[in-house]
Amino acid sequence: MAGESPHEIGTMPILEAFNVYSNSLCGSIPSSLFNISTMKTLAISFNELSGTLPLDLGNKLPNLDTLLLSTNLFSGPISSSITNASKVIILDITNNSFSGSRPDFGDLKLLQELYLSENILSGAEFPTQELTFLSSLTNCQHLKRLEVSSNPMNGILPTSLGNFSSSVEYIVASNCSIMGVIPFEVGNIRSLLNLYLSYNQLSGLIPPTIGKMKQLQKLYLSDNQLEGSIPNDLCRLYNLGELSLHGNMLMGAIPECLGDIKSLRVIYLGSNQLNSSIPPCLWIITDLVILNLSSNHLIALCGPVEFQVAPCPENHHGSWLKKLIVSSVVLVVVVVIVMLTLVRMRKQKKVALSTDIPPLTTESTLSDGLKVAVEVFNLELQGVTRSFDVEATILSKQRHMNRVFEQTAGCKETQRCLPKMVEDFYFKIKRLNEIAPRDIKQSKMSYSCVLTAYNEADGLTREIRKAKEIVYKSDEIYSNSAFHLSC
Repeated sequence: MAGESPHEIGTMPILEAFNVYSNSLCGSIPSSLFNISTMKTLAISFNELSGTLPLDLGNKLPNLDTLLLSTNLFSGPISSSITNASKVIILDITNNSFSGSRPDFGDLKLLQELYLSENILSGAEFPTQELTFLSSLTNCQHLKRLEVSSNPMNGILPTSLGNFSSSVEYIVASNCSIMGVIPFEVGNIRSLLNLYLSYNQLSGLIPPTIGKMKQLQKLYLSDNQLEGSIPNDLCRLYNLGELSLHGNMLMGAIPECLGDIKSLRVIYLGSNQLNSSIPPCLWIITDLVILNLSSNHLIALCGPVEFQVAPCPENHHGSWLKKLIVSSVVLVVVVVIVMLTLVRMRKQKKVALSTDIPPLTTESTLSDGLKVAVEVFNLELQGVTRSFDVEATILSKQRHMNRVFEQTAGCKETQRCLPKMVEDFYFKIKRLNEIAPRDIKQSKMSYSCVLTAYNEADGLTREIRKAKEIVYKSDEIYSNSAFHLSC
């Protein structure tokens, strides 16, 4: 739709909404439109309408809740009477040529969104004066968005900024000729998502209290006169996606903890006086799309090639330390293996030496003239027990009609089986009434023996006697030995 607005609009006395958003209307708004007291929504943005607003706008439209006048050619002052339209929720006059001072909007208790950007609205009479209209907005407890960019405000931010409603999410005040420092109280706006204060004349330090705004997603403080270092407190903004500190006078190091903000996608730190090395932690921010560190005094500018910087050299000190640790671990492992091998070889050597020593075999004659062979094993030598067990096993498998005694069948551990072997010996002696068991039990010898006797079949009594004699004889001569007897 093009052309001028029809004057007949004012003849509709109960009209509540008039929306000609985004057309090509020109000329001025018919004055009769502002006489419709039932009007709630007036949306005429994105046209070519011109002229001024009525001085009694707020009085004529008491039920107005939405006023959208953006991107037109309106000019002149904004009458303070607009604050009488107490039901206004959204007010947007962006991108016009409104001039003069801003009214205090604090009386608009229901106000949620206020857009005043890109006009010629002034703020303070003197550069050292606080922007009182900002202070008045602390009364708007439902305020969520405030955009006042590109207006010659020429004042300083009030400390009352920290008293903004807990519902405020957006503050956009770029290119407003705002002076002075950023008040520390700004950190009290915990609900804030976006803070734009770029292209002003702000000075002093970046307040560390900004780190308390945990919900902050975009922080733009570029092109001011901020000094000092970048506070580590910014690293507490774990939801931050865009950080712009470009074009200030910041000095010192880039905080290494910025690498802890995994949500960062845009970092502008160019045109400052930063003079440290670039922290390697920046290269591990996987979602980072833009990194601007130009026009600083940074040293050893290097990093991944995708950021169009030279590759970083290897950390030789760290590499040397790593190699030293690895070499030390390998050396310790090798030494332990060698020692264990030597100990094992030594044990095997002792066993081999002990098993190579042949048992002592002697000839003895009993009292009745019977000659016997006594084979003695020294139990103090390693491996003898096993050798004795092997020989005992072989003898136990032999079958001979004259065998009198033999090792207990199935015995593989000589020392453990001794009590059973001796007990069997006692039992057989007792049955033949040739000797009391206590006489043999009093022997000090640790018996681990196989006793066999081969002779003519002339009765067991004679063989038992011979066995008894060789036991006592062995106790006297071959103490702590093992033996087997053959006749």
